[in-house]
Amino acid sequence: MVTLDDINKARLTVETLNRKLKAGIRHTPLIPADRLSRMINKKLIFKAECLQVTGSFKVPGILNTLANEVDDHCQGILGVSSGNQGLCIAYIAGLMGKQSLISVPPGASAEKQELIRSYGGEVVEMKFRSFDEALKTCTDLAKEKNYYFPNLFENENFIAGHGTLGAQILEDLPDADVIVIPGGSGVLAAGLATACKSIKPSVKVYVVGAENSACLYNAYRDKRAGALASIPSTICDGLRSPVVTQLILDHVLHYVDDVVSVTDDQVMEAMRLVWSHTKLLSEPSGAVTLAALLNDKLPIADGSNVVCLLTGGNTGLKDAMRYLETAC
Repeated sequence: MVTLDDINKARLTVETLNRKLKAGIRHTPLIPADRLSRMINKKLIFKAECLQVTGSFKVPGILNTLANEVDDHCQGILGVSSGNQGLCIAYIAGLMGKQSLISVPPGASAEKQELIRSYGGEVVEMKFRSFDEALKTCTDLAKEKNYYFPNLFENENFIAGHGTLGAQILEDLPDADVIVIPGGSGVLAAGLATACKSIKPSVKVYVVGAENSACLYNAYRDKRAGALASIPSTICDGLRSPVVTQLILDHVLHYVDDVVSVTDDQVMEAMRLVWSHTKLLSEPSGAVTLAALLNDKLPIADGSNVVCLLTGGNTGLKDAMRYLETAC
């Protein structure tokens, strides 16, 4: 299990390499949303990871992982991602002087694929019949190319890197009562909840997934790790994880207070409200947090200080306009 000490070490690693590599990683702001607060009778604050370099929360976790695990003899990095994770791997690999190859599932966002290429990454679409097949195929390909392939679904350095976001939140807002985060594979939940509960045991941590991508929701309810037979279909492409590993589930069961889900329609309405009230463009995967609050999915007392993570902003303008028009 990852500890607060591991997370503090990760934070030092990220801060040190951020300066050395001039990576541009930001301590993203907490942004109050006063009008939305009045709508839900709670003090709502957004952690704006949509403003992070590469447009998502993934960077500290990727940097901490690659810094601790990639050696000088490795020719490049291989990643499996529907978008944001691949973006970060391509970006950090480039700063480290490494090549990158990102395997994306069928139907992955064209905009995110183009962004991966803009960071120097090579993109290949691969269709797998199972998670185990994907793992074996990518492991073999990495060995053939002398690339490093991190299995980020069960990696303690990756978890610890994500935990740095929890430490930031409670450093900036010590009186936070509730933190609401998106959940796909559960890695963010594992790291952030570990940090927050270790620093402030009384804080509540809730995870929100997409209703059509229920791998984490089912794993939490059944208390059993597992994998789906196919990639789920949802506009929340960053939450389409087909697997929750035992390492992740152990952390989630120990530290998270509940896991809930929202529909795509509810997410589109939340995106519209985030944009119209804060001028922040959240991708669907980030807007699930507000969607849960708007639809009374969480048992949060009125007047509570609630921090919602907007985990990414990498939505193509055409898709964003389509979602916003649908919600109107």
